[in-house]
Amino acid sequence: MSVTKCELINEVENFIIKISYIDSYFRVWNELRMSFPKFHAARNVALPFFQTVEHGLLRLIFLETYKLFDRDSESKSIKKLISNCRTNNKLLRTESINKKDILQLLQGYEDTLNQLSDKINNLRGHRDNYLAHIDGKYFSKLNQLKTDYPVSMSDVQDLYYFALDVCCNIYFILTENEIKWENQDEVNCAVSELFVTLEKGLDVNSCDIE
Repeated sequence: MSVTKCELINEVENFIIKISYIDSYFRVWNELRMSFPKFHAARNVALPFFQTVEHGLLRLIFLETYKLFDRDSESKSIKKLISNCRTNNKLLRTESINKKDILQLLQGYEDTLNQLSDKINNLRGHRDNYLAHIDGKYFSKLNQLKTDYPVSMSDVQDLYYFALDVCCNIYFILTENEIKWENQDEVNCAVSELFVTLEKGLDVNSCDIE
């Protein structure tokens, strides 16, 4: 499909925004899980809340990551982005990278996509059979779903980090500007501060009772 350079840049920018959200979801989810043993008492004060947040984030991470690789003909995807770049390679001009290297880069991305196909298919299995639909086969047998479509959070990270690498490099080729990935340490600190505040509240209430 023929596109303009502005359209291609806009598409890449939108993908990067979506990936940044996924990464934030993951970091909050991961920090919550790492904080639970340390702040056991604080977690128990609002256990239903934290269980809901943890489960909701997990669903978001799986669903939003799969969207990056959706095979629907009407959907945008990383695969289509790479294909569009190859079709419109005349737009990919930069003084620092020659055309041959750019085409080799795109070919490398296509090869990596093929290598990731099992992870993408397994993630799709979770989306189709549990997250987006209620499949009778797995309705009360989630362990069977995990056996039929094994996917770990490490697999999910591999997928969205690959998408990020694709987008950042294509963006640089199109604009000769590097994407400055935001410091996600703020997310981790926010979760820790939440638990510390809850713990302090518990200590104050304990002193008041005494």
